[in-house]
Amino acid sequence: MKMRWRLLSGMAAWLGLIIGGANAASSDRQDPADIKQVVEAYAMRETQGLPGRVQIEVRVPEGRINLTRCGVLEPALAVGSRWWGKANVAVRCAAGATWTIYVPVQVTVIGQYIVAARALAGNQPLVAADLMTQSGDLTQIGPGVVSDFAQALGKSLTVGLAAGQPLRQEALRASVVLQQGQSVKLVSKGPGFAVSAEGTTVASAREGQVVQVKTLSNQLVSGVARQGGIVEVSF
Repeated sequence: MKMRWRLLSGMAAWLGLIIGGANAASSDRQDPADIKQVVEAYAMRETQGLPGRVQIEVRVPEGRINLTRCGVLEPALAVGSRWWGKANVAVRCAAGATWTIYVPVQVTVIGQYIVAARALAGNQPLVAADLMTQSGDLTQIGPGVVSDFAQALGKSLTVGLAAGQPLRQEALRASVVLQQGQSVKLVSKGPGFAVSAEGTTVASAREGQVVQVKTLSNQLVSGVARQGGIVEVSF
């Protein structure tokens, strides 16, 4: 009986040494949960200005981390990365060790954007019935997507769009507001004065484009084309 008790006591002491050693070794290693927490807080802070609802997924490779415990973790966006879609955050140990680890972060931005409500041909001015809003991950749609009706209404498409296809900035151009030979009103305004005159356009022009106008006295005047047969002239 005494022999059995001594054997059990020895095994307990041996297990205690193993567990104690494991705990000591564990306390000397960096906890992946701490890295994840630091990166999550940093990413949420840095993405506050993004349009739409931001979702952050930090992917710390827990099974492969074997780093010395760090007293101060300093996160920074990795060079060449950005807060859009797939990003990388460099976490540097600033106290207690001298390591740096790169943590993948998936940034999802759920927001609304404008799509074609039906098949649209190029060169046609856009009206409200041509467009509709849709919600999705903006990071997966690509750059330049239009998110506001005001950015598109009255403009023309440079290319045709299929129904449901996102509308992009590069596919838009100002519509023709003045035709060649059209009678227009020249308008000039300044501090304390306003002058207007009649004339005829030398060429067609789009909204905001500079156009030449021949006045009734056969003078050529340049101004900015506006809707409603108006040309704004600056002196």
